[in-house]
Amino acid sequence: MLGHFKKLILGLAAGVLAMSAGSAHADLIVSLPAGSPTQSQGYSAGYSMYSYELSTDSTTYLTAGDGFTISGIAGLFNALAPTNFTVTDDLSLGTVTYTYTGPTTGTSQAITGFIINTSPGYENYGPGSYTADGTSALGTVDSSGSVTVPALGSTPAPSSPEPGTFAMASLAIPALGCWAWKKRKAAAV
Repeated sequence: MLGHFKKLILGLAAGVLAMSAGSAHADLIVSLPAGSPTQSQGYSAGYSMYSYELSTDSTTYLTAGDGFTISGIAGLFNALAPTNFTVTDDLSLGTVTYTYTGPTTGTSQAITGFIINTSPGYENYGPGSYTADGTSALGTVDSSGSVTVPALGSTPAPSSPEPGTFAMASLAIPALGCWAWKKRKAAAV
């Protein structure tokens, strides 16, 4: 009986690893690296500059037309794009869209220089979101997630666990309980 239980646990562990490995492929991540915001260059005192980064994983690359949108930006003044990207900002909605216009990139890239400048008074952090479109060998990649954005009178946005973490915990906790119960039952015999 104990041998069947070990096989069950190993099977569950393999399933969780397969699920988490599957969710980690073909992804685009938008992040705000440490050190942002800084004083905006060329503007009066109080304007803040947030410098974002776009990262692709080992299976994702960019082709012309791919890109991402950041939403929930308070105090948006303007936005600037790195080489081979165009930028469209909507001041009334607090959204910025970056679109790739260059040749196909390689995989595992970290592209910097996505600048969002805010008006004075928006140097705090708040929760925002992003949606991103890219390309992989399997086809189109659609990603979304949380990202820290400029806010007025807000505190840093809390990070949230990825769905794979929840799946792993929901399988591991009951499995550990079963293992302890079986161990106690075997010791009583």
